[in-house]
Order: sequence, then C-alpha cells, then structure tokens
Amino acid sequence: MAVLAVIDVRRRILPNRIVVPATAAVLTAQLVFFPEHALAWVLGALLAGLCLLLLHVAYPPGMGMGDVKVALLLGAALGAAVAVALVTAVVASALAAVVVLARSGRRATLPFGPFLALGAAVAVFAGEPLLHAYLSTI
Repeated sequence: MAVLAVIDVRRRILPNRIVVPATAAVLTAQLVFFPEHALAWVLGALLAGLCLLLLHVAYPPGMGMGDVKVALLLGAALGAAVAVALVTAVVASALAAVVVLARSGRRATLPFGPFLALGAAVAVFAGEPLLHAYLSTI
C-alpha cells in the first residue's frame, strides 16, 4: 500500500499491473490459508469495491477506478475490517480537503490512494477492536 500511495501522489494513478495481481494473490492466499473465513474475504472485497464504484459512478472525476480496485484489494486482505479502512480513508481525506480548501481558497484534487493506505494501516492495527466496539453499541 505504501508503494501504491507514493505512485498515486506522484502520478495520480493506481496501476492495474500492481493492483490486479495483488488482489488475486491476496484473495487466493486468504482462501487457501483461511478457508473458514472465505465469505468474509469475498464479501469484504465485493462490498468495498461496490461502495467506491458507486462513488465513481456518482462523480467520476472525484473517484477513479484505480481506487475502486484498491478497495477490492483491501476487502480481500481485511475482510470485515475493510469498513474501518474505508471510514478512516473518507474521514482523513475530508479533513485534508478542508485544509487544502482553507489554504488555497479553491477546490483542488487529492489522490485517494494515500488515504486508503492510511485506512488499511488503521484497520490492520486497530480494525477488529474498533469494529467489535462499534457493533456492540448497536
């Protein structure tokens, strides 16, 4: 994710030649080594990808298809904890957008890949406890 974040900042692209094979490799590994959680891996990938695909369809200049494919990758890697990653990414990018808007006084684009990487890191280190804490309040 760190490599993808740097590429996205520099070139504003999340290359298919990295994202697609990584998604296939991660999902395959998850299914081979943790078949008891197969539904979580597959649903995590599909639902995360669908969430960002809906954003892309709603406003194509605001969300690229590379971001959608990275959401698939994160869902395959994180399962249900991908929800924590996506919420973290959206909140962090919104805060960054407010800062950019306040500093420049005009709208600017921000690459979403670094925020997805941040969300992934939060989900890896605190995702399950945060998810369980939230679900216990419902």
